[in-house]
Amino acid sequence: MDEWQLAERAEHLEAEYMASMFDLAAPSVRQGLGMEYERVGGGVATVMTHDPTHGDWSRVVGTGWSEPLDGDLVERAVGLFLRHDLHRVMFQVSPLARGNWEDVLEAHGFVPDTALVKFVRDVSPPPLVHTRLDVRPIRASEADDYTRVYWSAMEPTAQVGDPGGTRSSGLPGFCMEWTRGQVGHPNWRTFGAFHEGELVAVSALFIDGTAGELMGASTLPQYRGRGAQTAMMAARIKVAAAAGCHWVCTEARSPETGMPSAALNNIRRMGFLEMYERRNWLAEV
Repeated sequence: MDEWQLAERAEHLEAEYMASMFDLAAPSVRQGLGMEYERVGGGVATVMTHDPTHGDWSRVVGTGWSEPLDGDLVERAVGLFLRHDLHRVMFQVSPLARGNWEDVLEAHGFVPDTALVKFVRDVSPPPLVHTRLDVRPIRASEADDYTRVYWSAMEPTAQVGDPGGTRSSGLPGFCMEWTRGQVGHPNWRTFGAFHEGELVAVSALFIDGTAGELMGASTLPQYRGRGAQTAMMAARIKVAAAAGCHWVCTEARSPETGMPSAALNNIRRMGFLEMYERRNWLAEV
């Protein structure tokens, strides 16, 4: 698989994971959060009117591969946002996507903003990770604890592969119900790190055919720095391999200072290779 094909697969995987997250939501959750998505240009446009992360779940991702990113595609995506009374639209497009998509976005008022770094690795055995925490898959009986830690431990800046990385006070119950749907779903594997039997960190693996997406990394503040996330990365790589995956991908925010963040260091330590930096394109419509 060459660089272009691998980038296409990685972007498609992220789009499918977004679509799967929206499919997980029960009708009451979709209504409560104002959730809807459409497939556009080989990718997806997702909107969430009442987004507890202040906009990260409303974006267009995975376009520019099977179909060109043209004006008609932009107008379809913008129309979805406007139907939900959302006027801040974000496109995330791989720099390896073909065509003059930058010109198209600029013509519609989009400007480049912050960026994510896209990573990939094969499923060869990961490096050994030493931690005193007990890392294992989440059991069905632990679904409530999983979703509680997922939301309570989120930071304002997202961690590994985590588009929903902003903590929000007073989260409504349907957010909890939504995330709980990952546990036991055939396309998802959920993991926890335990300290003396208490769940203190969580993460997830989304599987789509022969590729997996690492996302949802969240650790309670008092248990950070104990190797929870690197240990769960190693566990997810092994599970992805056992499930028949050839590749695993993830993303992390590009640090504004230009200095490596803890998340970026953890990803690289686990053998992930940087594919590219993907800019967020924003417009007020």
